[in-house]
Amino acid sequence: MGRRRLKITLSIAAVSAVFPGFAKAEDQLPFWPEVDAFVKLSPKTRLLFTTEANDNRDEPKSKWIVGSYLDVFVPRFRPVLFRRISELDESRNHRIVIRAGYRFSHTWGTEPAQIEHRPVTDATFRWDFLDRILGSDRNRFEFRFVNGAYSWRNRNQAKISHDISIKGTTLIPFISAEGSYDSEYQLVSRYRYEAGATFPLGKVWAIEPYFARQRSRAPSDSFMNFFGLTIQAYLH
Repeated sequence: MGRRRLKITLSIAAVSAVFPGFAKAEDQLPFWPEVDAFVKLSPKTRLLFTTEANDNRDEPKSKWIVGSYLDVFVPRFRPVLFRRISELDESRNHRIVIRAGYRFSHTWGTEPAQIEHRPVTDATFRWDFLDRILGSDRNRFEFRFVNGAYSWRNRNQAKISHDISIKGTTLIPFISAEGSYDSEYQLVSRYRYEAGATFPLGKVWAIEPYFARQRSRAPSDSFMNFFGLTIQAYLH
């Protein structure tokens, strides 16, 4: 009975996060596709290769993005022992994960094109509570070189997820909130809220649809909604 109430509570939270965004939605709902490939190197390391396209994510421009990253699972901490159902993403069972990598993006449909080189580093801390609920806090630094101009950004994201099984089908609903400090504007220039779910498909694939609401405070105050779909491959 307690688990049923917990599932209902999480579902209500996810719906509550989504529908206020729809109430103030823009005329168009951008779609952001993404493909991620995780390659396991050892029990404590893996590579991530990613490609994505988005429209009006950070600035009013369409972008094509590719990136590669190294994940390191810090071994000297007690593992997260929450009761997860899906074993696909092993990083969810590690207390601390450190990531470093590089992202390249190129806009299209605008002149001049915006070309960005972005070294990235972040650390994610995870903890478990109330049976199958997993919490995480990710702190990321991005060092941006946009057409030769340098700035940096600090992005902090809090997230909770919960493994559930419905008639033999496993899914992992989640909600998250993120604030981004931008050195170019010297303020927290963006807030983003997401609600979605990860659907594991066997031992390699997963899909992750989500809805997001974003507020930008600089260079102007604006709101936008978008729908995203991430396809994930875990190559062990």
